[in-house]
Amino acid sequence: IRECDNRTGLKIIVAPSSHAARMIRTALARQGCPLINVEAVTPVELARHVGRTMVPDDRRRTMSSAEGALLVRRLTSEMDSEAGRLLGRAAFPVWAAIQELRTSGVSASDVIRAARRPHERMLAGLLDSCERHLRAFGLRDGAHFLRSAIDLANDFASRRPPELVAILDQVRVSEQEERLIRIISGASRRSVRIGTGEADVPSDRAAVVFSDWPVARGSDEKERGTGADPPATIRAGERREEIASVLADIVARGTPFDDIEIAYTAEDPYRSEIRAACGRYGIPFSDGGRIRLVSTRTGAAVAAALRWVAGGYPVDGLVSMLRMGFAHPAQGTAVDVAAVLDRFPVSLAAAARPGTRDRLVERARQEFVDIGHLTDAFRTMDALRRIVPGSGRKPGGELLSFVESFLRDHVRVDSAEDEAAALVLRELAFLETFDSGGESTSIGDAAAVASFAVQVLERLSVPSAAGSGGVSIVPLDDAGFGRADRIYVVGLDDQSCSERNSQDSLLTDSFRERLRDSDGRGPLARRDIPVSALVDRLMLSRPDGVTLCRSMYDISVDRPLFPGIRAVDTGAEELQEGAARPVLDATDGFLNDPTGSPVELAGHLFDHIERGRIAAEAKASIEWTEYDGLVDAREAPLPPTHSPSALETLAACPYRYFLRYVLRVPVHKPADPDEWMTSRDRGQILHELFERHALRRMETGRVPA
Repeated sequence: IRECDNRTGLKIIVAPSSHAARMIRTALARQGCPLINVEAVTPVELARHVGRTMVPDDRRRTMSSAEGALLVRRLTSEMDSEAGRLLGRAAFPVWAAIQELRTSGVSASDVIRAARRPHERMLAGLLDSCERHLRAFGLRDGAHFLRSAIDLANDFASRRPPELVAILDQVRVSEQEERLIRIISGASRRSVRIGTGEADVPSDRAAVVFSDWPVARGSDEKERGTGADPPATIRAGERREEIASVLADIVARGTPFDDIEIAYTAEDPYRSEIRAACGRYGIPFSDGGRIRLVSTRTGAAVAAALRWVAGGYPVDGLVSMLRMGFAHPAQGTAVDVAAVLDRFPVSLAAAARPGTRDRLVERARQEFVDIGHLTDAFRTMDALRRIVPGSGRKPGGELLSFVESFLRDHVRVDSAEDEAAALVLRELAFLETFDSGGESTSIGDAAAVASFAVQVLERLSVPSAAGSGGVSIVPLDDAGFGRADRIYVVGLDDQSCSERNSQDSLLTDSFRERLRDSDGRGPLARRDIPVSALVDRLMLSRPDGVTLCRSMYDISVDRPLFPGIRAVDTGAEELQEGAARPVLDATDGFLNDPTGSPVELAGHLFDHIERGRIAAEAKASIEWTEYDGLVDAREAPLPPTHSPSALETLAACPYRYFLRYVLRVPVHKPADPDEWMTSRDRGQILHELFERHALRRMETGRVPA
């Protein structure tokens, strides 16, 4: 699918079962592939898809295989012979045999005449009863779809020529299904088999039936721009360790902070965690060289106007735009017009009705409201009514004209916002291609297009005017545009990557069909770029300057994390860990390697590191209730440090000593601590207690009661 030239073209993947088709669609969604034009179907479902596409007005109900099996059970239960009742226990295979007979075009009368054995006569009788049942209730089965799909296949292929037709080797294919697939694949640009490498396969499988088709191959590393050497990787136990490992690797490499970018796949929790870790370790940072378009005045104003259109022109939305300075009145001041509309909430449609103004003027006189302000409000609404999208046949073009007029009349772009305004018009230019196909559209259709345009703006970013220097913390979409020599991509696990691959559901299926265009620039192509494509772009620009990072456990939901799709593609699971050790703080570094380079590195990074080492050794060597006073709790407060271990030093305790003698919490030693709390949970809770206590002590200069 990645190798297809037309991203919006039809791709057909023939799977051996409906369950396998669902698994294929799930895998594609995890990789960020839009599923609108991807049909993962069984051969029978492919026939149904052709029939529904070519004859959408056929409203006859479809009989599923489960319903067919129930019909077989009911018919066999009415038989007098024991053999007939036993036949009902194999209802699904019997229904499959009936479908095979109906697909071949053999009538029930021919089968009855050819039957010689008892089971053949019973099968012929079931076939005749099923056909009469289908005719009596006006139902369709898979055989009906397959026969009609073969007749319509040429028209379907000419109307929707597929970009790709792929079939799995395990698919069982009948003669009629082979004929249908070959007709459709004849109009496709590419037809491939997805092989499994099995040597012995039955003759009715796709591996034998379509042996003349080429076998699809996987993407090579060199085609992904990574070269022969795999990328550097960092793996850690959980996300805080992952972030700490990245920062330790930055310091160990000695790269200037201004030449480093940390790109996160999911803003929650990575952005706040990275900022907190940089502050803890004393590493300067900035929020990157790009900012979201909706953070600029122009972007926020256009987004607010589009949300106003998408909401059906609510009065409170217009009042909010006026008060925030996103819209300007035709006459008067924005404050006065907003106050009048807040007092007399009248919609755009109601303001145009005869008599509305006279009634509101009378109410304004009775309530001692300035008539001039009410007149200014009506003039503002008249000006907006002339530019808002109507219910014409090109909602996209009308919406684009509205954005252009809104920028000109209300935003009043100056030189500082020229770039943002140009980006808005350039990125929304595809709206002009939205055509309803000659049909009138409703306000709901225009609202759906406006909602989609808001999503487009929210994903855009512009260069930031200024930065504070240090490590740049940016979303993955904005990484690689600055001067950074090394980029760390964090969050390459299945949970963080899957949050980016959600599909928009604002447009209805019928309207989506009318909005589809052929050049790949319509709404079907404007989705979140998948993580794999973004990382590919970074590795093409910096082959040796990208480090992929992931964690293996999520403590917030207590579940393991698995590698995201990009980590699987690059073979990161088979690599050794990167240059940094997966350390959460300086204590872990000392405990893992008390004599090597991490000690020297930590000694330069953290204040009072020797005291933290002593406290760490005490924790590891004695019971929590047998603290021997290595650290005096009555010492004067120390200056803020960057290590959680040093915070423990400030708190003057190991775990149970801290709870009992500093916080004065009654502590009873359980027989087995793991019976009520795991070591991971205990460490997380106690670490938070240490940090709160230390921060409170530094603020007040005394030990909290």
